[in-house]
Amino acid sequence: MGHKGRNPNNPYPGKKKIVIDWEKVGYLLEAGCTADEIAGYLGVHIDTIYKRCVLDNNTEFSNFRATKKAKGESLLRTKQFEKAMKGNTTMLIWLGKIRLEQRETDSKNVPPNDGKITEMLSGMNEYLKSKKIVAE
Repeated sequence: MGHKGRNPNNPYPGKKKIVIDWEKVGYLLEAGCTADEIAGYLGVHIDTIYKRCVLDNNTEFSNFRATKKAKGESLLRTKQFEKAMKGNTTMLIWLGKIRLEQRETDSKNVPPNDGKITEMLSGMNEYLKSKKIVAE
C-alpha cells in the first residue's frame, strides 16, 4: 500500500505543516538558547526542530546551531570591546581578566613587607611631589 501524492516535506498526511521561522530560531541561537528552549518557545517537539532543519535548510541542526552560536559570541565580544574602548572601566577590567588573564592581587599571597616596598613608594611619592605631579 503506497501513499499516492504524499508530500515529502510533510511526512504526516492530514497534519498541517508547522511553519518554523528560521530567522527567529537563528536569533535565539545567537542569544544562547538551547534547542529545547527554542522548541518550547515555538511550541513544537525538539525532534521537529532537528528534522525540519534538514528539510528546510539542507543542513543538520548541529551545524546550523554552531554557526549561529559563533555569530552570537562574536557579536557579544565586539560589543564588549567597543564599550571597553569607549572607556567603560568595568568592561576594561573584565576583558583584561578574561582575555589577558590579568588577576587581582590576593593579600594572603603577598610576601611580608620588609620595608623595601614602603621605602620605594615613599621615594616615588617624594619624586612626584618635587615634579609637582602630586600635591604636597
